[in-house]
Amino acid sequence: MVVFTADWLGEGTIMDAIVDQLSEDYKDRFGFFRIDVEQSKGISHQLGIRRLPTIFFFRQGEMVGQFMGMKAKYLLKEKIDSLL
Repeated sequence: MVVFTADWLGEGTIMDAIVDQLSEDYKDRFGFFRIDVEQSKGISHQLGIRRLPTIFFFRQGEMVGQFMGMKAKYLLKEKIDSLL
């Protein structure tokens, strides 16, 4: 799971807390990454990210899902569980 966000984004702070909780719940079973769009403008532009936070889900290097905007923890858990 790759979360695109920015330090100036208020919702990003909330999403960071949710992702921290999920990373504890799925320790050693699922990977979590955070990319700051201000630090990685090239990849953000290449992927067409227009709303923050944006979350991409990958399985074996292939994108298998995407959420745009804030999402509840239970929705993220459902997606993660479907990929495990």
